[in-house]
Amino acid sequence: MDSESLDTTFALLSDTRRRYVLYDLSRTNGATSLSELAERVVALETGESPTVVSDERRREVELSLAHVHLPKLADAGVVEFDGRSGDVVFVNESGTLERVLEFAGQVEDATTTCPGGSE
Repeated sequence: MDSESLDTTFALLSDTRRRYVLYDLSRTNGATSLSELAERVVALETGESPTVVSDERRREVELSLAHVHLPKLADAGVVEFDGRSGDVVFVNESGTLERVLEFAGQVEDATTTCPGGSE
């Protein structure tokens, strides 16, 4: 692992919402829709069930994901995001990101009510 790869990994994980996206994608089959992902990210952020997430809040997070977080993850080669269809696929091939993400999830599980991380 080189220092540039590690810097990229930490930069990607420095934002809570991006970590929640990566926790979710790494725990699921790795493919989802933007709408479903936004719903689950809101649930992680609020501690609520995805079934009670308001449409307004889901749309706010969906916009944030579509215009900020997913493009950043796509530029880093971690996800493929189709803005037209809303398809999101986890394509990370870096063991570095997965190891650091797993550790971050364990730390967040221990210090917050966030259900992200390892299961």
